[in-house]
Order: sequence, then structure tokens, then C-alpha cells
Amino acid sequence: MAIYRSEKQISKTLVKNNLPCNIVDEELYLFEKDLTKELPDVFIHFANNIKVTPHGVIFNKLHIYDQFLIWPAHKKEFGLFYLLRNYFSRKELILDKNKKYLICFDYWSMGYFHWMCDFLPKLLVAEKYLVQYTLVLPDNHKYTYIVDSLKIFNNINLVRFSDKQYISCSEAIIADKVSCSGDNNPFIMLNIRDKFLKYYKPLTDPDLFAPNLYVSRSKAKGRFIINEKEVIETLEQLGFKTIFFEDYSLADQIKLTYNCKNLIGLHGANLTNLMFMNPNSNILELRNEGDTKNNYYYSLASTFNLNYFYLQCQSKEPDNKQTFNVFVNIPELKKIILKMQVK
Repeated sequence: MAIYRSEKQISKTLVKNNLPCNIVDEELYLFEKDLTKELPDVFIHFANNIKVTPHGVIFNKLHIYDQFLIWPAHKKEFGLFYLLRNYFSRKELILDKNKKYLICFDYWSMGYFHWMCDFLPKLLVAEKYLVQYTLVLPDNHKYTYIVDSLKIFNNINLVRFSDKQYISCSEAIIADKVSCSGDNNPFIMLNIRDKFLKYYKPLTDPDLFAPNLYVSRSKAKGRFIINEKEVIETLEQLGFKTIFFEDYSLADQIKLTYNCKNLIGLHGANLTNLMFMNPNSNILELRNEGDTKNNYYYSLASTFNLNYFYLQCQSKEPDNKQTFNVFVNIPELKKIILKMQVK
């Protein structure tokens, strides 16, 4: 038997999000499902003799613990055939039987948003165990922001394994997800923010300080603004500086957003950094028109007591929820910026 004991860490939590600052009645449907959320109990699970793939799929013999998959629908992708392929294509790495291990990662956690808002909350909940337990991460979790973000925790011992291996742990704990991906527990996220600010001390840096920032995705792999040149010209006339977070270290990204009053960006991981902005600052998210699903940054803005604004943007691929490209209505953009009282 693998999981032999579970301990509740957080009880069910009711989260109420603020309405967007520029909401109109006919667009309330965009946010309706996320105005109020009940988050489930969160547990730490103690286990013996578990095996873990580089995707964070946890199993024992031929039994997959699908409760640790990100979404129930992913059972089709990570089922018996996946497990059999794993056995045939990877070698087993038996970790030191004299040590205990902590499992928090999954198949999305190396992405910036998912690392900051899904992985780190799990790690925070399990923080008291870090003295006794060694954190396990696959080799592909080596981005600079991952390494730098782990510095906010004390007492981390880390072991890694390659994509060509799966690990076997004789003793481990597994952290529940704190919320469904896209939702967040305000208490946990505010504590994570405090840890970052305490460690990185983002005092105003004259070389980085800019009160009005537009974050471009033009260096990303997908999801672009079709008329971005016109957007940038308009925003620069209104006092905005265009930046690419890819050009900055995590420490400098924190400084930039901590000292920023108004942040604008297209829906995407760039907007995760709103978590470092000061309360009552303004965030404007450029969204795919009619998108009722992707309210991640709306919810985050409410958690951090930011003034959330949004602009629906036309897309040539309205049904594409992930890599859509959009066209920004410039007159509407100007109207919202006026509402934000940019100075």
C-alpha cells in the first residue's frame, strides 16, 4: 500500500473576488463563474514505496494515483498505456532509502504561471517538512526563475532526475494542489508574495523604475497582438514603457512590478508578476473576446487588492483558448487607460 496516512493542512476556503473596475452588465458573464469559489480541503499525504515519472505521475505497481493529476480529464493521457510506455522507455532510479522525499511537481509546473501559482503554494503548505524531507524535481525544472524562486525557502535539500528515468521512493510525502489551476488561495498567495519581498527587497532602482509598463509577448512562442506596433506607439504616447520580462532576472522582474503603478499586457504568464505590485495599483488585461474560461489574472488581481481592468480583443481564432492572436481596438484602449487615471 502506497499512501498510508493523510493530514489536513488547510480547511475548505470560500473565496470572493472583486468585480473588474470597468465591468458592464452585458459582460458580467465573462467573470460570473469566478466571482465566488469554494476551494477544497488541502492535505499532505504520507506514502511508502511510490514511483514517480518526470511528469509527476505517481503510481504504485500498475495503479496511478489520478487524484494528483491536474484535471480529471487527463486520466486519458496518463493512464495504463502511459504507464506501460514509462516502464519500457525509462530506467528506474531508486532514491536513497535512508532519506524521505517531498513530491510537489507535475507536468505543468515548469511553466512560469504554474510554477508560481500552483507549485509554490504546494511547497509553502509543505514547508514545515523541508527540514526532514528532500525536494524532488526533474531535470527540466532548471529555468533560472525556478532556481531563484526556491531561494525564498530555507532548508531546501534537492535531488533531480532525468527525463529518461522514473524514481522510486521508499518514504515520501505528496502535497495536494492548493486549488484548481487558475484559482488561488489568497492567504497562501499573499504569504508567497511576502516571502519574495522579504528575500529580494525590491527597493526602487532608478534604472528599473517606471510607473507605467506594457509587457510585450512578441518574444514568446505564441499568442500575439496583431497590431502591436500601433499599440506600443499609442501606449508610449501615454507614458508607458515597453518591456520584455524575458530580458530580466527574476529579482529585476520583481523590482519592476513592485515599483509599477499601471501594468498592461496580453493574457499570459507575463501577467503573473502582478503578484508583486502594491495594493491599489492598476492592471489591464488584454483578453480574447468572449473568453469565460481564463480568469486566472482577474482572480490574482483580486487576491492582491489590485484594480483590475480588461479589454476584450477580437481574434481570428475565437475558439483557440491558448495560442490565439488578437487585434486591439485602439480607441477602446485609450478609454480604459483614462479610467485608470494614468499619471
